[in-house]
Amino acid sequence: MDLMLEDLTEPLTIEVANQDRVLASQFCPKCQLEIHGHSFSADLIPFELGVFDVILGMDCLSHYKANIDCRKKKIVMFTVDNVRVNYQGQRQEKKFLSIFKAKKLLKQGCEAYLAHIVDAENETPNLDKIPIVREFPDGFPD
Repeated sequence: MDLMLEDLTEPLTIEVANQDRVLASQFCPKCQLEIHGHSFSADLIPFELGVFDVILGMDCLSHYKANIDCRKKKIVMFTVDNVRVNYQGQRQEKKFLSIFKAKKLLKQGCEAYLAHIVDAENETPNLDKIPIVREFPDGFPD
């Protein structure tokens, strides 16, 4: 992105949601962000975090008097000139999508996240514990 980076006075160890740790030693002071045509300044610390481009912290959001409504997926922020900026996320009405609808949304530029859920409390049964209804011979009948 060709940003002007400066060294941090002390490196930071950042723990992400899956408990991995990332070492950061640089930051981008007063990086300019554009949201709906309005400019916001933030000190950013570059590090790899999946598909996310930027994560704004509480200090930055409070500086711009941000109000986050999770239920409505809406964020209201104010520029330094006190101009109100609304950002509306997309609502997902359906809980499940067909593969065809998912492909269509991806082609339109929507983001997708894949989650694999496993019940850690439930043990996977061994094959010898699964009841057999009928045994078949290994060969085919003539």
